[in-house]
Amino acid sequence: AGTLILLLVPLMRMLYFNALLVGDESYYHARIALSIIKSGIPAGDEAILGGRPYVLEPYHVVLSWIGYLIGIEFASQLLPFLSGIIALLLFFLILQQLPIQYEQQFYILLALILSPPFLGIFTYSNPAALSIVFSLAAIYLFIKEDTLYFVLSFFFLIASSLFSIIAPSVTLLALLSYSLYRKKLIRHYFLLAVVTLAFIAVYSAIIYWNYGLPQNTELLREDFMQRMLSDLGGKFGFSIFSLILCSIGIAFTWHRKKQLAPIYIGAALLFFLAMFYSLAIVYN
Repeated sequence: AGTLILLLVPLMRMLYFNALLVGDESYYHARIALSIIKSGIPAGDEAILGGRPYVLEPYHVVLSWIGYLIGIEFASQLLPFLSGIIALLLFFLILQQLPIQYEQQFYILLALILSPPFLGIFTYSNPAALSIVFSLAAIYLFIKEDTLYFVLSFFFLIASSLFSIIAPSVTLLALLSYSLYRKKLIRHYFLLAVVTLAFIAVYSAIIYWNYGLPQNTELLREDFMQRMLSDLGGKFGFSIFSLILCSIGIAFTWHRKKQLAPIYIGAALLFFLAMFYSLAIVYN
């Protein structure tokens, strides 16, 4: 089912719009990757009027490697598609490790496959797709509660942070909740968190030192509310209906607030993170 749904969007665009790629971002990534294939990593993006410095994105390097073998357009379609399939498989494996009945697992996977954020991320070329795959792999390895798997989870989570800061941040929040539930993993979690956050800090410092800080954040933008609410046009915004369901859910589970405190805290932190990075809404 997941395979068919992920194929549906590009096939419909090919049949009705005669376009291979979805969205302007896909063409941007394809253009930079093609430039890397032809002449190496560019110093700047000359396609922008007046030019601008180019900040290396590992996603462009990966896309260029695959594009060199099978062509950029096909690679731009294949990479998010395969990422979506692998993400579904990893999510299923994670559910298998949790005390969740098979029937509930089915409905959870169905809700994920049909969710607009899932379709939005895995049907067009973007670095968040790879970041999510690496983060899910890190979660799966961590909850296996094996020393070798725990060490491997370090590498996958650090790899995730190369493509997006959102997925590893959300992963750390999810693993915090799980570690509070499985108290024997607390020490492992803090070691993982310290190493990952240290890597993100150093990597970000290098980027900001060379290219400067962001001009603004989504919190300060004039269209902040529009970005936060999908009903007002936000690509990854909350729907008003989902916010109502969230309020009802909290009201009905409040009597178990001590047991569910890690989930409440994680959701609150995710909401705060979404104020600066709209993609974080996907994980709420």
